[in-house]
Amino acid sequence: RELSELEWLFINSNQLTSVDDELPRNGVKLMLIHAADNRLQRLPLELKNFVLLESAFFHYNELTRLGGALQKARRLKRLHLFHNQIQELSEDDFMELENLEDLQLGNNLLPSLNGSLLPLRSLRYLNLSQNLLEEFSLQEIRGLRRIRILDLSNNRISRLSGRMENLVELETRVMDLRLENNLLKSLDGSLMGLHGLQILNLSHNFLEKIAPDDLIGLDDLRFLDVSYNQLTTIEETSKTFLPSLEGLIASNNLLTLLDRDFHGLPVLCWADLSNNQITVVGRELASKTRCRIRGIVGTLRIYLQDNPVYCSSDLVDTMAAMETNNTKILGLMPCTPVEQTLAPPAVE
Repeated sequence: RELSELEWLFINSNQLTSVDDELPRNGVKLMLIHAADNRLQRLPLELKNFVLLESAFFHYNELTRLGGALQKARRLKRLHLFHNQIQELSEDDFMELENLEDLQLGNNLLPSLNGSLLPLRSLRYLNLSQNLLEEFSLQEIRGLRRIRILDLSNNRISRLSGRMENLVELETRVMDLRLENNLLKSLDGSLMGLHGLQILNLSHNFLEKIAPDDLIGLDDLRFLDVSYNQLTTIEETSKTFLPSLEGLIASNNLLTLLDRDFHGLPVLCWADLSNNQITVVGRELASKTRCRIRGIVGTLRIYLQDNPVYCSSDLVDTMAAMETNNTKILGLMPCTPVEQTLAPPAVE
């Protein structure tokens, strides 16, 4: 209690259930507290007095709420609270944490966020995976311009809302958005206008379609993963212009036909379409695509393993035409067409 000169405090990996009235009475110099891997059920209110605190680690405890204990930690940059039992965030829990860069809240019991994140203007890394979120509104991160990673994976999210296209004055930026392992059936245009997005993971959901509006304005998107969904077509990507997309994963869906699907993807370099029901590959699939990475021309590789693609003279001609356009189809068995009574359906 009397260690007024203390700067770093390590009390992790014990069996502590409470540190109330145990921390330095005058902890004005304390910059780091590591109290992870204990059995703490609440945060000590003395934290309000630690004005120089930069790092606080309380992961692997039994916290159920924050109780405003950290709301005035203006210099706090790192806050780790994952693997607790936090059930609620109050609107003012992070009220003055304008310098916080790293917030780890994964593996808790949060059903909602209550607008608690809005003061976090310096936030770069936000982990909300493994919670109980059923809906996520982009208004929860309105005006946060530095987010590199937003991890919403492994929740129960069935709806995205709060699109950003009319909020230029409060521009929100996210580089890497992780939404895998949720319950999404559609995007409803919710990602429209999400500036700076480079990586989007929507795998392991229940998406049945991607509408043209869903990806409008994502000019910086480089990587898109929609694998393990229920998509029957990705033809809508031909109606949406994604000028920076280099990689597409759409494996393990219900795709049956490839025609002009890549016409809105001018620099695509690889596409994993394995484990679908694709029977026909159209000659125009990649006619408007030239693989480029940082301006350097490369070869577009299309992976079609485990698809029932018809072996026909049309397929042979299509593959030959694609080769002249720096495009390779990989993963198919060698095709030597023979005369067939019933020809496969042709693609115009």
